[in-house]
Amino acid sequence: MLYILLNPIISHQAKKSSLRKVKTDAFDVYQLCILYYKEEFEPHKMRGIHLLNLRNLSRQQEIITNMYVEAKLQFHTILD
Repeated sequence: MLYILLNPIISHQAKKSSLRKVKTDAFDVYQLCILYYKEEFEPHKMRGIHLLNLRNLSRQQEIITNMYVEAKLQFHTILD
């Protein structure tokens, strides 16, 4: 299945020009379709589980490193 995720900033700009707040009626869907054909949007790519796991591990490593640095700074502050 192919689907496209719209950037909220882009859809908000389109909303200011012609869309109403509720996007459930046919006119708003039509306006979103026009927006789709005016712009060149990339299809949303499903990421594999390995890539998502690697991203999570990278974020955890960064958080742990920051915690280590903070603990080390606090330790040196206590010793001084």
